[in-house]
Amino acid sequence: MPTNHRRVLATLFAAIFATVAGSGIALPLLPLHAQGLGGGGLVIGTLLAAYALGRMLASWVASRLAERVGRKPVLIAGLFAYALVSVGFALTPGATTLVLVRILHGAASAMLMPVFQAYVADMAPAGREGRIMGWNGSVVLTGLAIGPWLGGLVADHAGINAAFALMGTLALAGAALCATMLPSARFEPGRTHTPSRAWAALIREREVAGLCAIRFAYVACVGMIWSFVPLYATHTLALSASTTGAIIALGILASGLLSTPAGHLADRLDRRSLITVGGCTASAGMAILAFLPDTLELTGAILAFGVAGGISTPAIMAMATRIGQRRESSGAVMGLLTVAHAAGLACGAMLGGAILVRGQLDTVFAAGATAMVAGTLVFAVTSAVVVTSHVTGTAPHVDPTAHPSINFPR
Repeated sequence: MPTNHRRVLATLFAAIFATVAGSGIALPLLPLHAQGLGGGGLVIGTLLAAYALGRMLASWVASRLAERVGRKPVLIAGLFAYALVSVGFALTPGATTLVLVRILHGAASAMLMPVFQAYVADMAPAGREGRIMGWNGSVVLTGLAIGPWLGGLVADHAGINAAFALMGTLALAGAALCATMLPSARFEPGRTHTPSRAWAALIREREVAGLCAIRFAYVACVGMIWSFVPLYATHTLALSASTTGAIIALGILASGLLSTPAGHLADRLDRRSLITVGGCTASAGMAILAFLPDTLELTGAILAFGVAGGISTPAIMAMATRIGQRRESSGAVMGLLTVAHAAGLACGAMLGGAILVRGQLDTVFAAGATAMVAGTLVFAVTSAVVVTSHVTGTAPHVDPTAHPSINFPR
């Protein structure tokens, strides 16, 4: 990899870490903040869905804007938007306004994560996509794991507004880093200056649809875990908030620690197999939760779910990277995965809440397990169709993702 690409990657990873850690700071504090502003359970439950809604609505616009004006200006604008959101969290006068600020938070995220991922993807050398995206996953998940702990520490000693101020400071530091260290938009690595394929055309491709399906299912389960495991752990198992947070953080850390070695594996083994194994492991974790386990079993289920993400996510991103490079549509492919991610997060939390109103908590987790199995099956079937059509000579494009060591034309 050229030296200038290494410098750009280091800059992007540092900015990604600052962004995700900032979001992690806000994550456990917002429900408490909403409650302090007079918000009830409905408002608190809406906060996660509002973030996902903002992210979905802004993803297409951010992707197209990055293609027109370049990724660097969009990243800097998104980081400044994050800083403004942190001010909004601190100054919002009521719970309803907090939900609106949370929508803007999701929109700011849409200006960052898919653009970061597309930038990283276009610099990944052929045959090393898994390794690069594995590093990306480790940075993201480490930031997500550290953020809640850091936010809680600052809030305990200096107040909740100080934690929001730290979120804004990290975003501004990331903006300064991108402004000074990234090349100008004209010289961005991998930029073709040609419009990427339309999203509607890409989602009709079986590979892309399969990746979006399993991503949607996994993140829907994440939404259920984040929303309802604390409820179960507190009221049924009588665990403290810190213990519950530590259990959830354990799953995130497991994903982060596995992402880099799993990324190396994704460059050596069949990526479809790794994704399928991850999907099956995640399904098993959700199935364990459906039996309302004791503390030890709960920890094992969360750990299994985190391991599943660590195994499968680098392979998913590596496949998406190769598809994006081959179609000269990295921004569009990463944008579609971002929409699948946001939709899954919102649907998981909202579906779980709707089920809980009519049934028991075990039904919520059983629905998550069912969704995970369905997403894995959709991915496996679409992948099998792609492979079969290639073997029979009916595929219009060679699919290099199953054998990334072979140099295919881009």
